[in-house]
Amino acid sequence: MGNVSAALIAMGFGALTAAGSLPGSAWRWMFAVGILPALLAVVVMSRLKEPERWTKAVAEGVGRKKAGSLVEMFGTPKWRHRAIVGMILASSGVIGLWAIGFFSIDLNRSVFRKSEEQKARDAGGAELDRQFVRLAIRSPGELDELVEVVQSQNLLSADPKHKDAQFLYAAALELHRAGRKVSAETVLETLDRPAEGRPAQSDEDRRRRAEFLAGGNPATSSAAECARSIEARRKYVEGQVGWWGSITSMLFNIGAFFGIYAFSRITQQAGRKPTFALFFVAALVSTAVAFWFMDTELDVFWMVPLMGFCQLSLFGGYAIYFPELFPTRLRSTGTSLCYNIARYAAASGPAVLGLLTGAVFTPARGFEEPLRYAGLTMCAVFLIGLVVLPFAPETKDQPLPE
Repeated sequence: MGNVSAALIAMGFGALTAAGSLPGSAWRWMFAVGILPALLAVVVMSRLKEPERWTKAVAEGVGRKKAGSLVEMFGTPKWRHRAIVGMILASSGVIGLWAIGFFSIDLNRSVFRKSEEQKARDAGGAELDRQFVRLAIRSPGELDELVEVVQSQNLLSADPKHKDAQFLYAAALELHRAGRKVSAETVLETLDRPAEGRPAQSDEDRRRRAEFLAGGNPATSSAAECARSIEARRKYVEGQVGWWGSITSMLFNIGAFFGIYAFSRITQQAGRKPTFALFFVAALVSTAVAFWFMDTELDVFWMVPLMGFCQLSLFGGYAIYFPELFPTRLRSTGTSLCYNIARYAAASGPAVLGLLTGAVFTPARGFEEPLRYAGLTMCAVFLIGLVVLPFAPETKDQPLPE
């Protein structure tokens, strides 16, 4: 409920930002709203009572064993073994969620962005951008003002594979900043030379881009008017992408709701270890399928809930399994240790994902969509959970350890 509510609030702030009714960025307001639930801690602390089992265990342990003792946790082979197994099990799922699952939102957004940009092309957006680039190159004196309004990455070409409008406009800006003459010929000459993030153009690229600059319909607006239209389109596309991003976040968490419930039901019949094995495999497969095949809006609406179902089901398992591993005097310590050490481990996940997208699976190496390949590679983290399962104790129908 909390995650779905957050998505709804994000949608509301996004709509207000797009309408110009909210100063600043939506994410800043989200952080402000995030403070409010912390006040619930006051209510919880005023009403919460210690469990009878815990109170009794602490009373009986006075003078003998300290409740929540890390010395006992890691000094006793049995509890140490269980703590280590629990930390590894948790790390597999937590890294899988925070370093892969939640980054699928970026992949979803790219799918919706492509869809919205194609709608803009169909409505004449590519031709508008073609006129803009031609006018900008012919009027280099206006480039200082135009660059404040239009960024090259927001321009559309008739064929999204080529990105001719983006490359030509970026080359014109490069020449202008260097104080060199800006013309169709000098722009094409600039693109003949490779640069960071830009391969040298082939003969076919040069021919096509020369036609891009020479052909097309006569300009019906000034460069400044075209720029304002392009910026208005960008804001609309961003608004739509943000809206659908929040929708898919809700789908992810609705899937999670049913996944956690499914784990609780299956584990009562099959046992803890077989259920973990089932859902580690399901998380790996569903995540790999989503990152590799998700390409249309329809894909998003079934792949995202399925991925949420499979990934978050593991967290239902952690809530059931970890408390069963430790005696009452160590239960909250052991449970927290397993889960929160995994969160520290998960902090490295986004860094690894960033390394894969920024240095390994790069466009310069022939990977047009680095996030897909990085996410697919990171799915191997779910195998860690499978590998450690043989060393985990089965706790179904077993008394709590004391």
